[in-house]
Amino acid sequence: MSDEPELLAISDKQLRRELSQQCDSEGGQSAWARKRGIARSQVCDTLRGDREVSEAIIIGLGYQPVRRFIRLKGPARG
Repeated sequence: MSDEPELLAISDKQLRRELSQQCDSEGGQSAWARKRGIARSQVCDTLRGDREVSEAIIIGLGYQPVRRFIRLKGPARG
């Protein structure tokens, strides 16, 4: 068994779904946000799709954001 963390590619839609589920299981948006030191309005706006999923929410969901780059086919453009 490896000690390396599992790398997952998760869409914003999946993160929002998980945020909604965690909020429901923890007693609502206010309770989830308060426990993580995030404004409830940020959680609400994120769930409505009015705001991008922030790094704070990603971490609050239990994920570590990772930057990733994929080389495009063909010569570099610029």
